[in-house]
Amino acid sequence: MFAKWFGCTLPSEAEWEYACRGGEDNNDFMSDDIVVLQNLLDEKVNYTGDKTNKTRNVIPINNKYANSLGIIDMIGNLREWCMDWFSEDVYMKCIVESYPTYQDDISSKQEVKYYWVKNSEGIEEPKLIPNDEDLPNANIYIFDKDGYCIDPVQTNLDKIEAKSLRGGCFDWSIANLRPTYRNHNPANNVYKVNGFRLVNKEVN
Repeated sequence: MFAKWFGCTLPSEAEWEYACRGGEDNNDFMSDDIVVLQNLLDEKVNYTGDKTNKTRNVIPINNKYANSLGIIDMIGNLREWCMDWFSEDVYMKCIVESYPTYQDDISSKQEVKYYWVKNSEGIEEPKLIPNDEDLPNANIYIFDKDGYCIDPVQTNLDKIEAKSLRGGCFDWSIANLRPTYRNHNPANNVYKVNGFRLVNKEVN
């Protein structure tokens, strides 16, 4: 609600991870390698470093923790809410093999969009979205002409009515301080380690 009031949105999970990694080059300190992270914690990440949760607290914004895109505190400090409803298999569906007509669909196009629906047997299967039809409640998977999935967004609820969280936080394990770390909480949850950042999609 705050984001809407401010004329912004929350990031999707994919947008959050792209920003966390510092863009397409993926050459930042944001690594999935725990050893690399351990060597850089004191320099780049706000994290307690022990199990007492007393070494550090959440800290004010500090440029010391900025990545190559100039984005601050993407890892550690606070976990961040994303706009996606949480799904374990959202990224499992981001493969061309899940879309049997993909090669025909993409012909002469820059990108195609699919959504997932349940068939008569209750099994989810991909359906092509024709003519950019507006499907506000669909889980959208966009593929570019090279076959890469672009910004999948989980909008439908199934069994877990929880929003996605990214980024680890100041009083959790180092294993959670990774750009690929995913978690979730009920959407009405209020917790000391959860925060958010706004995305202004009008700015290029």
